[in-house]
Amino acid sequence: MRLVQTYNTFGGEKRNAGFSSKRSLFKFWNDALEVHSKNYDVTVYTDEEGYEYIHNKINAKIEIIDFELIDDRFFNIGKFQVHLEQNEPYLMVDVDVILYDKITKLDSDVYCEMIRGGHNGLYCNHFNIRPTRIGIPCSGLLGFRSPEFAKKYASSAIEKIKNVELDKVTFDAMWHIEEVYLANLIEDNNLSVKTFEKFTHLQGGKK
Repeated sequence: MRLVQTYNTFGGEKRNAGFSSKRSLFKFWNDALEVHSKNYDVTVYTDEEGYEYIHNKINAKIEIIDFELIDDRFFNIGKFQVHLEQNEPYLMVDVDVILYDKITKLDSDVYCEMIRGGHNGLYCNHFNIRPTRIGIPCSGLLGFRSPEFAKKYASSAIEKIKNVELDKVTFDAMWHIEEVYLANLIEDNNLSVKTFEKFTHLQGGKK
């Protein structure tokens, strides 16, 4: 099973992926890769500047990708572009995640970190999406049985980002297009959803 990660440095300007230091980034990332490499075929997608920064510091297959300049205010934009590179079932986990589950076959259309509740209407009109009925699929960990569906999701999300008019891009705006929109497509296509069981995710201030 493939496991992919996105490390977009935005031309070298954002290199520590939200971690407080270079040391803490590579300590956690290498610990994660030690676990992941036992269970998965791991590929890290990065830009040229990212490759120069990490190629001799992590033990993983690295592919250089030319991240299209779309709107760098969306720091999750690179993940959509990496979805477009996949041609078989796969998992995508953030670099601040350790996934302990060993999944050899995806028995659900979509996997996600968890399904959470909460208000999700603030940015729906901006992106021409609707509040979700199933809850919000958190995207720190994702899995897709159909790469074709994932590409449809990613390409249409990119188009929405290209066409949205926002004076300020907030964290709420980013999870609306990444997570609420994914929920819309899950609902529209009547897809099954499953959550991962055992993982560590260093969100926000945990890094």
